[in-house]
Amino acid sequence: MTKKILLAAGIIGALAIILDGMGNLFLFEQMSDDGIKVFKHALQYQMIHALALIGVVFLNRYFKPKYTRIIYYMFIYGVILCSGSMYLISMERIIGKFSFLSPLAVIGGLMLIVGWGAIASLGINNHIKKR
Repeated sequence: MTKKILLAAGIIGALAIILDGMGNLFLFEQMSDDGIKVFKHALQYQMIHALALIGVVFLNRYFKPKYTRIIYYMFIYGVILCSGSMYLISMERIIGKFSFLSPLAVIGGLMLIVGWGAIASLGINNHIKKR
């Protein structure tokens, strides 16, 4: 599981850097000010959760894999749904209307919240034993 989490963290983090560069070089001049704000917000969520996944690797040492697996999947799918739909919504002027994806951004955000809640529950409900 550790390799899988680190691979995902690396890919998500690298994609955030690539998308930021593409946005600054090619997209921002064609986007509205609101679109740029949404795009940057999606980048921020993506990078924060790439770094959080690295922290999940350390949780994997202390807690049962089923707990870290839940957090992993919530973060992965949450970033895909939340940031992914926000990227498309932000490029409305370039590729057309994608406002119908707003519910996916909300669902993705809820998945991220569930992932953070799962981390909090580890602190409340579990006894730490180094594996």
